[in-house]
Amino acid sequence: MSEFPRDYETLLTLDGIGEYTASAVASISSNQSVAVLDGNVYRVLSRFCCDRTPIDTTEGKKRFRKLANHFLLEGQASVYNQAIMDFGALICTPRAPLCNNCPVALNCLALKDGMVAELPLKSRKQRQTSRYMTFVEVYSRNKGWLLHKRVAKDIWRGLYEPILMESNERLTFDEVANSESLSLFQVGSLSSLRCVAKRVKHVLTHRIIWADYYILESDSDYCPEDFFYTKSIDSYAVPVLLKQLRAFLK
Repeated sequence: MSEFPRDYETLLTLDGIGEYTASAVASISSNQSVAVLDGNVYRVLSRFCCDRTPIDTTEGKKRFRKLANHFLLEGQASVYNQAIMDFGALICTPRAPLCNNCPVALNCLALKDGMVAELPLKSRKQRQTSRYMTFVEVYSRNKGWLLHKRVAKDIWRGLYEPILMESNERLTFDEVANSESLSLFQVGSLSSLRCVAKRVKHVLTHRIIWADYYILESDSDYCPEDFFYTKSIDSYAVPVLLKQLRAFLK
């Protein structure tokens, strides 16, 4: 009986063996430098690189195979392939990934951009829904900017933001000024409230966000629960949209 082949190219010639099986056998049994691509690997790479190429397209398969082989260390294919598959299964999971315990979180581009929940992408078309958001940045002359961390299971989880009001349609200036949110925050006089940016469009995978951006200078030092003051917002990870809105201040 002839020996079962362990070379990637030879394995591909056998009936019933595709790229995944050939990669796994070649790398694990003979440590051949070829990367494995499965659902876990697609997810880890798409998030780490914040790559929006649909994984179920020819372009996507070529793109992610190239990425997987790029990160592969020569002579360590067996360890690398098993590690990245386990990493995707245990840490970078499809739902509720353990980003707070992730050893590469500081370098994860999807986490930085608030795109973890959106990735990886597939090509099937999904209807985009609109969300209307009004950001109000409160600046205390004594303590700085008012921020809090998003903890809800939604976009931008784990990132920081100012007061945010979400509504079914765009809020008018008077609606913002008279909102319950500002009343609860005890910001004091609203004479300095001003709209810095209107109807800024921000497109995510399945959502279009329409954002208005307000600034309010306050003499109050009141700090609501779960909020805090900082002199430097740049020290905190914020959504890309907020960075774009803050650019209007310059």
